[in-house]
Amino acid sequence: MRTVPSQHSVKPVVVVGAGVAGLVSAHLLLEAGVPVVVVERQPEIGGLAKSFVYDGFVFDCGPHRFHVENPNVKRYLERVLADRATYFPRRSEVYFEGSYYNWPLHPKNLLQLPKDLAVRSLGDLAFGGLKKYTSDTFEDYVRFVSDVLGRYGASDVSVMLALVSLVRNCVEVLPPGSPRLAILDEAAVVALADAERAIPRTSDVERVRIAVTSLRRTIGVRQGSSAQAGRR
Repeated sequence: MRTVPSQHSVKPVVVVGAGVAGLVSAHLLLEAGVPVVVVERQPEIGGLAKSFVYDGFVFDCGPHRFHVENPNVKRYLERVLADRATYFPRRSEVYFEGSYYNWPLHPKNLLQLPKDLAVRSLGDLAFGGLKKYTSDTFEDYVRFVSDVLGRYGASDVSVMLALVSLVRNCVEVLPPGSPRLAILDEAAVVALADAERAIPRTSDVERVRIAVTSLRRTIGVRQGSSAQAGRR
């Protein structure tokens, strides 16, 4: 993929995977003037959105359409696809335990689900399924990732350590004194709280605690280095 030279000699961002998410991320970075390298192990790009030919037949790896509730994503797709986009009515259903359910799940479908599953689905809908996206900020992204991993992966020490590592990677590319450091510090605190709540083994909790303590120390240094530079 072509890269755009940076005026500040910024190291290229490596995007792993040339699926839709990877290609969009690379495209937005390039538009912002950030050099990008996209790594893909398959001979073709596209991820689940690509097709392949076998024995004379064309097979789709996944859905070849976009269903978006986020207006920011919708505007992006309209901008990059322009007059190449095709709009059509959509109806998707999931077959589960002898019945078909609309997908994405609608509140009215909850009455059809088994009781225990209906309660959990209601919680998911209340938490994020009915959310209206009004902004697309760094803080929104960090909190979304932290919330999702905290809800579904908090009991797995490897997932929580991966979350801490992700936050650390964000810290390392931010300039000293960036206001975004405070957002990442908050995410680290939440990650530790989720781990303490959900991880059963004390030794695993301690591993997360050590990682978070180290991370927050790094954040504190980078927050303080800007203030020290300003006093010189």
